[in-house]
Amino acid sequence: MIIVLGSQLVFYYFYRYYKIKDEKLHLNKFLVAHGTFLLFILMGILITTLNKYVISSLGFSEIMTKIAYVLFFLSPAIFLYFINLQEFSNIINLRWIKYLMSMTIISVVILVIIPSTEQMVLFLFFSLIVLIVGGYILIFQIKLARFLVSTIKLKTILIIVGQMIIVLSLIMRSKLTLGFLVIQNEGLFTIITNLALFGGFLITFFAVYNFPVIYEIEWREQLRKLFIINQKNAKLLFSYDFSAHQLKFFNEKEKTEEREEFSKQIFPGGISGVQEIISSITHTGEEKISKIMQGEDYILLDYSEIYSVPLIFALIVKKDLNSIRHFLESIKFQFESFFKEILVNLSQFDKDQEQLFVSFDIFIQNFLNQ
Repeated sequence: MIIVLGSQLVFYYFYRYYKIKDEKLHLNKFLVAHGTFLLFILMGILITTLNKYVISSLGFSEIMTKIAYVLFFLSPAIFLYFINLQEFSNIINLRWIKYLMSMTIISVVILVIIPSTEQMVLFLFFSLIVLIVGGYILIFQIKLARFLVSTIKLKTILIIVGQMIIVLSLIMRSKLTLGFLVIQNEGLFTIITNLALFGGFLITFFAVYNFPVIYEIEWREQLRKLFIINQKNAKLLFSYDFSAHQLKFFNEKEKTEEREEFSKQIFPGGISGVQEIISSITHTGEEKISKIMQGEDYILLDYSEIYSVPLIFALIVKKDLNSIRHFLESIKFQFESFFKEILVNLSQFDKDQEQLFVSFDIFIQNFLNQ
């Protein structure tokens, strides 16, 4: 049962990573780290089970035991390998990751080389090293969860809790642990550990299900303003002020002058308004500008002509991050999908076009809160 449930969970970790995979958003390897960590443990359990019930040769059994130990000991090291990313440097020390990986690998090599009769003391010492590495991984995950918000924060916490329950249940069921414990009722002990293990798998499944894309740390703080512009007539269809953390709503009396003022604040100097940025873009011929420097800020641009309405998506940010590029693409996709019918017939709405899209703030807010 353990192998079956664990294999399904490992498969779903990798499947979820594949679904949200983006080569430029490396933080999603957090899922691969968990999946590979669990895979190594399950392979060790499988080898141990075969060694106990199938293999009869003493020499071959000893080799299989060493292979199982290698898998168990390498499981935290492989986790560290996948989180050894520059994007995580804000919350963990990458140099320490390299040290801990090296210590674990050296421990494994020594366990493989030395004779089995001399392994027990070293095995306990190296187990302590693995526990230290496991503690560092736990600290990393707690720090990561503190940087996240809303849905993704909850799901990350649930993954941490679920994996801890799984690992602790497996440790309690291990032959080495049982050798130190005095158990009065082995049947009851087995039932409790099985229930805990099943609960850990269930919690983790729930957490990994629909796990969102992990963006770079503090990417939200880099957002300033968003414009969605009809390039054909240079009309502003939608705007969002991230610095104020709210959509700027406009009533009938103030909407025109407020939006004009909003544009002037964002495009001062060389690009004083929407018209000028449109002119800058359209005079480049076939080439489409993807980024414009504006003082200390960047204006990131994306384009759409899917419904014969040429749109420009202009996102003003403090830093040009891969996560923000992905965010801009998501805005474009959702806007095109949500307002498909309106965009097809946009020419029929000569006046107050911006009022047609005011509800798009719901998507923006939901995305920021996930």
